[in-house]
Order: sequence, then C-alpha cells, then structure tokens
Amino acid sequence: MSVMHASPVQQCSGETDFHSLWRSTASPARQRQPIRLSEGTGTPAFFVHWGSGNIAFAREAAAAFHPGRPVFGFEAVGLWREARPLLSVGDMAERYLREIKEIQPRGPYLIGGLCSGSQIAYEIACRLAESGAEVGPLTLVNAARGELSAGPLLDLEDLYDLRLAALRRQFAVADLAVDLPYVMDAMRSLRWIDDDMPAGHFFWRQLVSAADAYAFTRCELRRYEGPVNVFVSRAVATEPEVRWQDIAPQSVIEALDAETSVDILTHPGFVNAMRRTSEAVA
Repeated sequence: MSVMHASPVQQCSGETDFHSLWRSTASPARQRQPIRLSEGTGTPAFFVHWGSGNIAFAREAAAAFHPGRPVFGFEAVGLWREARPLLSVGDMAERYLREIKEIQPRGPYLIGGLCSGSQIAYEIACRLAESGAEVGPLTLVNAARGELSAGPLLDLEDLYDLRLAALRRQFAVADLAVDLPYVMDAMRSLRWIDDDMPAGHFFWRQLVSAADAYAFTRCELRRYEGPVNVFVSRAVATEPEVRWQDIAPQSVIEALDAETSVDILTHPGFVNAMRRTSEAVA
C-alpha cells in the first residue's frame, strides 16, 4: 500500500515536511492505551477519539454521561510520537478491541465514537457481535460516513499537506511554524490538541490526523444489526453522510441544538440518553 505521493499543495518553508516525519517513526508499538476518562465501578464505557487523535478533553463530560461508572478513551496510535499511526479502520478496531478485552473480558460492552472515530467504534461493535458478545447501544457522535465522501482518494502525503493548508486558512496565517504559539492556543480552545501537548509534537499531530483521514475515506462499512444511537448537530441531520439506517437498521438519529462534538457531549439530550443506557446495563 503506497502512502507517499507528490503533493499538489505547496508547503511553507518553516513547516516540517511529510517525509521527515515519516522517516522518523518506527512500526506501531504499544503505548498508553486506553486512558481513563472517568472513575467508577461496574460496566465501563469505551469511546474512540475523533480525527485529531486526542480524547482527553472528554474527561469533563464523561463523569456526567456515565455517572459512577468507569469511562475509557482511545487515543490514536502514535499520538505521542511513539510509533507510526495505523492506516486502516480495521487495524484500529482490532487494536482497540484487544485492549478493551484486557479491561473487560465479557460483555455487555458499551462502545462509542466521536466524529470519524465513529467508524472505528462501529467496526468494533461489528466484531464483538460476530463473536457472540453482548453489545449495548452503540453511541456515535457527529458520525459521518467516510465511504460516502465525495472526491478522489488522496495519499497520505497529500492529506498531510492539505491538513496544513486547511489550518493556515482556518487561522489566517501564512506559515504555521512562524505563528505556532497563536495556532496552538486556537487549537487548544477547540480541543483539537491537548493542553499538555509539546510544541515539538505539533506537526507530528497533523500527520496523525492525516492518517485518520486516510483510513476514514477507505473504510468499507458493513451491516450491523444491533441498536445504534447517532447524535448529530441539527444543522447536518439531513445530510446523507450522517444517516446509517441502510447498514444499521436499528439506528436512531437524535438531532441536537449543538454545533460541535464537544457541545454534544455536554448537551442534556446526550447526557440523559447515556444515563438511561447506563442504568439499563448491569
């Protein structure tokens, strides 16, 4: 599988190029995974990171939406520059499922995903169901479907450079390296990076995000017969990319007056729905 390609996007001189980052990494290795988002006892919930690869920000919401129970969150493989990121939803699902079973050998399992991480959570639920395990309602937050994305499939280098170009445009800067303190402050406010992320990891994190996009657009979702609760912003509720019923007939969409995934996690509609799920699971 080729992951390198001559990129059509011009990179600024101060920014770290794709090839330098890719050559600096080793094959995927074990890392701190998953992280604990909330303390408690009883059946845990497991949530998969969004496209930026991080999930520590969900600590602020986890104790409210799964009260008294433990909540674990998966960060993207390699988020802290320990290894190359994984490049397929299947590989991510296999890795995370193995770690879920180390914590919880038997069901019922409560699985959730944020944004593009919803595809990983969905595949985890498919694999659990195939093994005969009991799976509670699958929770998907702002869950777009990558296989419905329009446009050509881009290689990893293209996606990395496009990610940098999108950030320059988003934050109106000419060179991310020159304006890095400002850009990092802005991204922290959006929860796209963690408060404790070193500045030296910035460009690596964008490669992790590009790897997520690479996997997201190449995923082939299959049919899942279990219950699925999809929480989306009302502004996108009618978009085909967030509708799952053709492959998950028990899926239910709940449109909330919330702009972002972070907003949804703290929305009363989401919190109350998750609490009902928690109460229904021993």
